[in-house]
Amino acid sequence: MKKIYQALISRCAVHETRIDELRSLRPSLDNWTFDRLTESLMSDIWQTWCLYCRNVAHTSCRGGECLDGAIIAKRNSSNDNTWKRIGYEAKSRKNIGSAKINGHHGFLMRYEPTWGDLNVMLDIIQAIGTVNQNQLLTAFGMGLTSINHLQKARNACAHKNVETISELSNEMVLHYSISHLKKPSDLAWSFLRGSNTFAFYNWLFEMRTIAMHASSKL
Repeated sequence: MKKIYQALISRCAVHETRIDELRSLRPSLDNWTFDRLTESLMSDIWQTWCLYCRNVAHTSCRGGECLDGAIIAKRNSSNDNTWKRIGYEAKSRKNIGSAKINGHHGFLMRYEPTWGDLNVMLDIIQAIGTVNQNQLLTAFGMGLTSINHLQKARNACAHKNVETISELSNEMVLHYSISHLKKPSDLAWSFLRGSNTFAFYNWLFEMRTIAMHASSKL
């Protein structure tokens, strides 16, 4: 847990530097270039978060060290903690009781769930039954939901049309100081309501916060 936490913190620092650089370059960039670079950053940050969530599940199953040095024991020795088995159980989270012993044979990475989705992660945590389950449920269920906004905006970037942008805009107006989004990428540079914090920075803040709690003592 300690290593994957440190890896996430390192990646978040890189993302933050790139956000700052892009922001400083805004006056010299045309709209198309700025939008494409923003979309790329959004996608990179989302991928970083998904990888962290996947690593949390895997490390919790196999055992690891918390930030304070406490050790998380691996799942019962009867459990198969290979990535295929963990992925299969995560995919079967809603029907874990009927998961087959050899169901992971032939399981491919592309069948894995969307690890970064907070609601999905809560289901996965309960399904895989790790020693630190309660700690993870507390961390991922603490009510920090802006990461899901990143997920929706990033998906809207990949499927641009009037409906997706309108749906995103109607939902995000409740959380950000906007009246209407012209493009999904505009959300990243919108202020969180009641603050002067860009969505970009708040997403990184929530990732760090959840990760810190997930990696702490049981």
